[in-house]
Parts: sequence; C-alpha cells; structure tokens
Amino acid sequence: MFVFLIAYTLQTDVLTDFTGSVCYIVVALFTLLDNEKSNFRAWAASLGIVVARVYLGLFLFWRASSKGGDNRFDKFRASFVYFGIFWLFQILWVYVTLLPIIYINAADCDGDATISDYIILAFFVVGFFFESVGDIQKFMFKNAGNKGIMTEGLWACTRHPNYFGEMVMWWSFFAWGVVQNIECEDNWYWLLICALSPLITMLILLFGTGMPTAEGSALKRFEKRGMLEEWNEYAAKTSPIIPFCCYGGVPDALKSLCFCEFASYQYTPPSPSSENASSNETDYKLMH
Repeated sequence: MFVFLIAYTLQTDVLTDFTGSVCYIVVALFTLLDNEKSNFRAWAASLGIVVARVYLGLFLFWRASSKGGDNRFDKFRASFVYFGIFWLFQILWVYVTLLPIIYINAADCDGDATISDYIILAFFVVGFFFESVGDIQKFMFKNAGNKGIMTEGLWACTRHPNYFGEMVMWWSFFAWGVVQNIECEDNWYWLLICALSPLITMLILLFGTGMPTAEGSALKRFEKRGMLEEWNEYAAKTSPIIPFCCYGGVPDALKSLCFCEFASYQYTPPSPSSENASSNETDYKLMH
C-alpha cells in the first residue's frame, strides 16, 4: 500500500505488477525460512516462485517502462479509490494463489524427495518455459513494429502460450501440495483450500483480465486493420490455451469441452444497422 501511494502520486503503472511480484517472493521466502523442517518439496516450490516472479516482475516492469505505461489502468488510474481497489485486489490475489506454497512451507513432517516431486518439477519447468518464452517472443514481435498476428514460435501451437504456462505452474504447486498432504497424512480439506490457487488463476485468465481482453470484442482491432479473416483462419487451426498440433480437425464440441474454446472468444462484427444507430447517437451527443 505504501508503493500504491507512490504510484498514485506519480500516476505511474510501472510499479504495479513489479510490486506484486516482489510480494510473491517475500511471502514464499519468509514462510520457507520460518520452518526448520523445510524439505526438498518446500525448497523446490519456493525457489520456483522466486524464479518465476523475478522473471515476470522484471519483464512487466521493462514492458511498462518501454511503453510509457499500462493502458489497462487508463480508465481509473486518476481515481484514488478505483486505483486503490486494484492494489487491494492484488494483495488478495497474491495470498490466495500462494496458498499451496504456504501450506507446503508449513509442513511439520520430514519427507524425502520422491519420483512424484521430480515429475511435478518437470511440469513446472514446462510451464515456466511456455510463459517466459511466449512473453518474450510476443514482445519482440511487437517491438519490431509488427501489428499483425503472431503465428510463429510457441504461438503456432497455442494462441496464448503465456497463459498456458501460468496455469501449468500453479497446478504444479497444487500437485506438490497433494503429495505433501498424502505424506504428512493431513486432513483432506487442506487440498480444497489449496485448490483455490489454480482454480482462481484459471478463472481470471479464462474469464477475467486474460482471454476476454485479448479476444472476443477485443478482436475489433483486427477488423479495423482488415485482418479479421486472417485471425479467424489462425484461430480455427490453433488452440486457445492448450497446445495441440492437430487442432483444426477437432470437432467443435470437443474444442469447447476440452480446449476452452468458448463462444465469448469469437468476434461478431456489428451489423450495419447497429453501426448507424451508434453513429447517430454519437452525432446527437455532439450536437447537444
């Protein structure tokens, strides 16, 4: 909240995501070092958070600085209340998504590394790879002055490799929590609490500030550039989240059920009548 006051006073966005990443790191390391019985699982999960958030914090700081801000906050950056609500939400977001890490780091039983731990670690590495490489590929594409559709690299097998990577990482942390719950013979309801982390992450990315801000009505930007048909061809053969090489041949029902291809991600151009009505309304407002 101290950094929020600085961000609001200076009307800057470059500190927002960076501060959130720092909070992830602080909580993970504090809970890790606070327990003398920390095991391989706790160290792997905590250091995984540190690596992932050091990357993300620096990347988002660099991107926001190079772009002169973050247009997500344009509508409410000047409002102390609404801008502050976002920062309060970020506090809650950090805590809820870190629940598996907090649970793992609070273990009161000793446990050696198992084959399950190494398998989960491999999944985490895959998730981190998709998020970091996907972000960097897209940023370099835009930074080169391209305004088209990114269809190369990881973006050839999924329309949002960074979202896929983020989801895989948080499911990996939850999976570590499951292994610990079994080894420590803890109550099963701890898993329900830890499951809030990957589930809320998926809800935010699929229905909140993720996909809805990138597709659906946001695809109007491609219509304005005359690239909507190109996008539709790309989307028809490329999975929205989960990488899949033969996505074009998957039946529509399975695309929705297994690959999160929801109708809200599609863009329907407004009819000429609605555009005329909108234009007339705008003219009326200007005249009055």
